[in-house]
Order: sequence, then C-alpha cells, then structure tokens
Amino acid sequence: MSTPVLRLGPDSFPVKTAVKKFRLVKLEEGGISHADASSDVFGAVAADGQPASARDGDNTVVHGPAQTVAVHYGPATVRLEVDGTASDIKMGAKLYAAADGKATASAGSTPAVAVAVRNGGSGVPNTIIARLLTPVFAS
Repeated sequence: MSTPVLRLGPDSFPVKTAVKKFRLVKLEEGGISHADASSDVFGAVAADGQPASARDGDNTVVHGPAQTVAVHYGPATVRLEVDGTASDIKMGAKLYAAADGKATASAGSTPAVAVAVRNGGSGVPNTIIARLLTPVFAS
C-alpha cells in the first residue's frame, strides 16, 4: 500500500529569476519565475525572492529576498498585483496572466487564472484579492 501525498497550503520552490510579491509565477526546470500572458501559470507568490546566484558569496547572514519561496496555487485566496488600475476590477471578474507576473481582467492567451473575490482599489495599492484557479496551461 502506498502512502498518498496530501498538501494543504503552499509548496516551496527555488527562485530561478527574481520574483516580486503578489505576482503570478511559472514553474520550470531550475525553479520559478514570473509568468506572462503566453506562459503556463503555476501559482502566485506572497513574498519577494531572488536566485541563489544573486547571493553575496559565502555570507550566511543575508537580509533581503529568500532564494526559496512559497508558491500558492488553487484553491487559495491571495493578493495579486494588477496590470492597470485595480479599482476597475470588480468582484467576480475573471483574471488572466499579464506581463511580468501581473494579473489583468483583459482576456489573454491563457485561460483565466483567478477570480476576483473583492472589488479592487482598497488595501495594498494596485492589488486585488483573488481566488486562484491554478495551475493552468497556455496550450
């Protein structure tokens, strides 16, 4: 009998290229990086991250972005940075991947990656609270 793997909550992944909090990410060999309108979207990050190669040599006391970050994926409710004006996005709007890991209400070449669960324009500037539908695949 095998033991199933059940995880609730985010999984941690190494950072391939620098990522900013509240952005959508793709998962590829070597780690995560920002997703865009034409890439597969694995999930979203809630913290900044930088690759291990950007670290300061042998210094083991490092302040700043981590080299491994937690990636949230559906079903999860997270804050996402938007491309455009957050107050234009209303509760129930479908969200799609845009450039540099941001979310947009304008349909792109990927399927919807999230649904807005609050109206945009309150709280953290230029962000919206959304329910992830990830991972989603561009093709």
